[in-house]
Amino acid sequence: MAEFSTSSVLQAYDGALYAAPYGTALPDDIATALDAAFVVQGWITEDGLTFSPNLDAPDAIKGWPRGETLLQPAATLSPEFGFTLAQHDSDALDWIVDPSREMSLVLEYRATAGSALHRLVLAKAKITDAGEMAFNTEDLIGVEITVGCSVGDDGFTFAFLIP
Repeated sequence: MAEFSTSSVLQAYDGALYAAPYGTALPDDIATALDAAFVVQGWITEDGLTFSPNLDAPDAIKGWPRGETLLQPAATLSPEFGFTLAQHDSDALDWIVDPSREMSLVLEYRATAGSALHRLVLAKAKITDAGEMAFNTEDLIGVEITVGCSVGDDGFTFAFLIP
């Protein structure tokens, strides 16, 4: 059984989001340098990033007459990743100009300055939605993105790489 440890309680103090064309070699651990094809996506708004595994566990199939569980259908994942790119440059705009492209994403984050690196790796990602962009004198022209993930050639949808 796990013991209580505040060293495992995290807040995303700092980090960066990287994107590369799908098929780029993915990191296997936190120590391996990212492939040169991974490009940092720049500033993201202060809301940060959201990751939703979207687990769907169907109801059990029950039998008559006593209602025993006969079969428990497998749960499915439909993971999504959401963020708003604050930088208004070609890397940010490429997300919405070419929504059909498939990418691999790596989110690197740390709990505190100088602490151990953590990674969330999305093997095969594709944009599923883009929000409004406000063009006015009061708001940031952010590019709001939702990305869906599917199983990549490495056999996984997403992976947490932790120390």
